[in-house]
Amino acid sequence: MKKRTLGRLAALILAVALLAGTLAGCSHEIDYSRADVTPSDAWYVTDEAGVLSADTKAWLAALGDDLYHNVEECDLVVVTVGFTGNKSTEDFAYDLFNDWQIGNEGTNRGVLLLLVVGAEDYWCVQGAGLETRLPTSSISRILNQYLEPDFAVGNYDAGVRATAAALYDELAASF
Repeated sequence: MKKRTLGRLAALILAVALLAGTLAGCSHEIDYSRADVTPSDAWYVTDEAGVLSADTKAWLAALGDDLYHNVEECDLVVVTVGFTGNKSTEDFAYDLFNDWQIGNEGTNRGVLLLLVVGAEDYWCVQGAGLETRLPTSSISRILNQYLEPDFAVGNYDAGVRATAAALYDELAASF
């Protein structure tokens, strides 16, 4: 019991020292970027933040598979993370989109919906092959209408489902 208390005390002292160094303007930065985020086996949904239900993940996988096979090989990928490290949400989304090569290489018809729950932020990016069929103005409208209300209250499951369905409908109608 005494060893356990000493271990917790040591961890608390270390945490306070790290926080004090950060608050004092410590000159060295730690890069907490999530370069290790890799696609899940389901490809169309990777829930690193652990905020989506099993039902929603299965639904997103089925939706993504349906979109790919029935709407001109479009990819719709949803990713949740806690934080993006030293990158902005937008930069992280673009890097992830390109690193994962979302969308058919020849047509570049991919969409990434990224939720950064720890930073209370999100971003959606489309490939160049979808810019006329799913313009940024449509993405903004969909995010504001379908994601923002649920995201603001932490109901990520409902927001992601509504947004993914709206993105799917928009893409299906454009082909």
